[in-house]
Amino acid sequence: MKSLIRLLSLCFVLLLTVSAIAEAPADDNELQAKYEQRVFKCMETLTKCLTDDINVYGTPKEVLKGSDAWKRLSKYDGGWFSKNISKTIKNPRTDGWERVSDTAFCVNVYCDYEVVYIRNREPVVYPCAYHLCFTQTDARKDVWMIQDFHVLENPNDLIFAEKLTSENEGIAVTPVIGATFTGFMMTIDDPSRVFVGTIPRFRSSAGAMTIDEIVELNDALGGINGGGFNEGNAASPMGIVYSMGEHKQEHTPNHFLTRTLIGFDENNKLHVGNYSIKEVDQMNLRDALGFGPALIIEGEAQETGDNQNEYSTRTAIGQDAEGRVLMLAIRGRQPDSMGADMKDLIKIMQDFGAVNAGNLDGGMSTAMYLNKTIVYSGYRLEASRTLPCGFLIRK
Repeated sequence: MKSLIRLLSLCFVLLLTVSAIAEAPADDNELQAKYEQRVFKCMETLTKCLTDDINVYGTPKEVLKGSDAWKRLSKYDGGWFSKNISKTIKNPRTDGWERVSDTAFCVNVYCDYEVVYIRNREPVVYPCAYHLCFTQTDARKDVWMIQDFHVLENPNDLIFAEKLTSENEGIAVTPVIGATFTGFMMTIDDPSRVFVGTIPRFRSSAGAMTIDEIVELNDALGGINGGGFNEGNAASPMGIVYSMGEHKQEHTPNHFLTRTLIGFDENNKLHVGNYSIKEVDQMNLRDALGFGPALIIEGEAQETGDNQNEYSTRTAIGQDAEGRVLMLAIRGRQPDSMGADMKDLIKIMQDFGAVNAGNLDGGMSTAMYLNKTIVYSGYRLEASRTLPCGFLIRK
């Protein structure tokens, strides 16, 4: 509830940053000169609020309720950054100015968002790029508010993905984008290459490893993070664990986090669903983890409920009708990507042809690694948080 109140307040403050625009939009060639500084101020408010879990206060009476912007911001889950930081917006710039009508205009706005950490960390620069649309809500007072916004694709993502694809035979890396997120999909042609790699010993006090360490330990090429684990001991996975045919941990069908089984059988088919322990014993699993919720089962999109439908950093895995494995990592909680919800994950998986797909652990646990390259880490501090296991790709 506190998160919702904060986010609705954020929405209001964001809208108020442009309420002082004094005139209706003029011709297209005059828009930039008149409103660019106001747009920069709006971008500054948006990016700073999306990248820190801070208190923002406002009054709801001026909010453009029911707009796309309202709906998106009300679902945003706050974000995570170290508290010991300073934040600077550099190189603000705009293009694509468009006069929609006398009471509406849209613009693309970009910046470089630098985070300076106090303790033993190099500064990090995040690109931010949004398409913003403004609507005049009160002509007498010349009040302007944000009606809609969506993130813009970073062209460097495409260059990065093409390079990884060219360097790794049988694996394609593709950028993905939605209204509130960017990310990457890895498609692995041969499903027999995908397996669950684990740390040497569960539940040891210092046994958990980062995703790059787990990949190296298992002589793999890359992979993504997997299911949940004990927050007090990252070497303790939660839910079922099968690794290369070895049953390492029991299924927990009654646990709300890990009751969904996500794993491959001996015929390299991905199974996703809520199964009993008896059913699991008859599935001939070779590699599996527990998390959820299920996203797609045998071609049918699943109801995921509302409990996980805020925007956040996400990891998911799926398989298409040809057997190709789909590994997805969505950026979240950063200036250029608020994150995705479960419906977004379902749509992405459907767009890539998935017939079965499941959600894996997200947030700071999200990690994608390929051929000694961090494709994305939700942790930011390293290749990933320390983890007990993940879905890996054989060389």
